[in-house]
Amino acid sequence: FVMNYRSLGHSACRSMPGHPRFSKPDIIKHRFQVCCCRARLSPCVGPVKLEHMEEGGRGLLASENINPGQTILVALPLVHIQQPPGYSPSPKQLLPSLLNFEDCSHLSPNDTQEQDVAALRQRARLHAYEQLYSGGGSGLLQLSSINDLATLSCSPKNTAAPRSSDPQPAGTTSRSASASAAARARALLKAQLNAYAEPYQDVALASLHGHVLRAHVGIWPAHALLNHSCSPNACTLVVGGTGGDRADGEDDRAWKMVVRAARSISAGEEVTITYAGAHASSPLPVRRAALQAAFGFRCDCDRCLVEQDYHDDGSSGFGPASMTTYRELQKLRPQLADALDKGDKRAAARVADKLEELHSTSQEVLSGVEDEDDAGVLACSLQLPILELAAMLLSSSQSSHTHNGCVPQQEQQQQQQTEKAKFKSKQQSKAKGFGSFKPSPHPAQLQDTFQGLSLLTINARRLELMAQVAPASAAAVELSARQASLAEQQLDPEQVRAVQASCCELHTVRYGADVSEVDLQRLVAANKSNHGLVEALAQAEFEAA
Repeated sequence: FVMNYRSLGHSACRSMPGHPRFSKPDIIKHRFQVCCCRARLSPCVGPVKLEHMEEGGRGLLASENINPGQTILVALPLVHIQQPPGYSPSPKQLLPSLLNFEDCSHLSPNDTQEQDVAALRQRARLHAYEQLYSGGGSGLLQLSSINDLATLSCSPKNTAAPRSSDPQPAGTTSRSASASAAARARALLKAQLNAYAEPYQDVALASLHGHVLRAHVGIWPAHALLNHSCSPNACTLVVGGTGGDRADGEDDRAWKMVVRAARSISAGEEVTITYAGAHASSPLPVRRAALQAAFGFRCDCDRCLVEQDYHDDGSSGFGPASMTTYRELQKLRPQLADALDKGDKRAAARVADKLEELHSTSQEVLSGVEDEDDAGVLACSLQLPILELAAMLLSSSQSSHTHNGCVPQQEQQQQQQTEKAKFKSKQQSKAKGFGSFKPSPHPAQLQDTFQGLSLLTINARRLELMAQVAPASAAAVELSARQASLAEQQLDPEQVRAVQASCCELHTVRYGADVSEVDLQRLVAANKSNHGLVEALAQAEFEAA
């Protein structure tokens, strides 16, 4: 059955070889007197309804057609903890705060009938805590209102303090030090199944607001109703960063969870997010094992079922190829980072040769897939990780080929003519897979082979695949901004406008369809200025995972 598991904390951000550490000077590139997307969003629930799912558990379904970028949910945290970057946010850190709720859950309704604001607020928080999924039948509790969970308020029919689903032993009124083993286990399970953690907040928003990046973990009860898919239709964004470190303080309410549609969602369709984190582009066995280990369930979403069919079909070659690629990339990733950090072109060329070999194999596998939609699904775990490393290599090659950020004018003009022609050809091509990533016959030709259009085309393909596995994620919007910068340098005005329009569209999906044009341009500029930082953080997250 489908359980309502949550995205556990990803591991700590660490600096990557060849990438800058994410200190405040690295992050704060722009400061504006008028800061966009301030945490003034009011908690609300959009066009969704809570339903019991056929497979078991519960989920949120669209009550009407939802457009990309439309806000589905803005929720307050029940508990929330911030940490400096470099720490590993974990749901276990929420245990002391959750045990406080366990200590109060034995109270009878008559014990908490005071009508002052503090009492009403505590009663609402107790009610929200009781509604958190804790496995088994507790996931089928009759919920009174999604809005109550989003706003952490109680409607009139829920003003009584909730009772715990399990009776509490007499005398368990003390704090976490003497909490019963059963209460501790229940609180820990709720933390594991409902918490959401990030090793860093949105980099563009942090830049605009002048905030230092913070790791954080918390529980947003309304957000915890969303189920997982390896190909989700919604994206999440935690907006805030001005609150204190208190787990239940008023200031921490600035950290609101915003859920928006990442693509068009039809009425009656379930709204889903991804719990996969750094494993979003991992092959099926690895991805399923990670979800099983973290959340205790086997994923059978549409993407997993498509991949399962080709894994079971031995003649397709997809299963062995995806696992071989995964294992090889595990070795190539640190080798490439070390080569780029040391400026070792020969080592980088060896990595490039291996990447080309892996890519050729993936092309052969995908060419045997007749269904184009299936080919696109399989490419997410078979080609996307290859293209990520290829982009790292090309970005470094392009940077080393420039002097103080400028390519010699004559050579730049020659590059632009070649790139424009190739870009136009790529736009007209409907071939499956990714065909412009050609092998380099000799390390000396590495730079000529992987310049200009090659980087643009690789990033374009990455964005296509990321739209399936991590739509409107921080990495996706940063990559789209980088793509716009490259286009401005290398393409003609008409092509630049097309790339910029795609970039703005993706930013609109992440930051909201109602964002102003001025704020939209500031967000794009912030993501451009944070060039490579999000990618470095994502690479560190993947290594830690």
